Amino acid sequence: MTSFPSGGKDMAATRLIAIVILSAATAANGSAAEPPLHPFVYAEGFEGISPQVQLWAHNGECSLNFLGTTDEQAFEGKKSFKLDVVIKSGVCIPGREVRP
Repeated sequence: MTSFPSGGKDMAATRLIAIVILSAATAANGSAAEPPLHPFVYAEGFEGISPQVQLWAHNGECSLNFLGTTDEQAFEGKKSFKLDVVIKSGVCIPGREVRP
């Protein structure tokens, strides 16, 4: 069985050190200025070549019914991107390689 000190100089010193550390952390955290935010807009159209999307990873059973551009429910333009996956078990992660 471990016994902890019930008080005395050791406990007072430990409490003082903890208060100093917490005070320093709070002061450093509160004085840091947040970086300015910039608007970010990303848009990708599907009127041209279809993006190269594939199943990156899966650890269960999933079937890919459709992956590509279609004329169904386009938000902008005439085409939209449709991904129809049935996940029977596990996790299925679609994705694409992003190149600059």
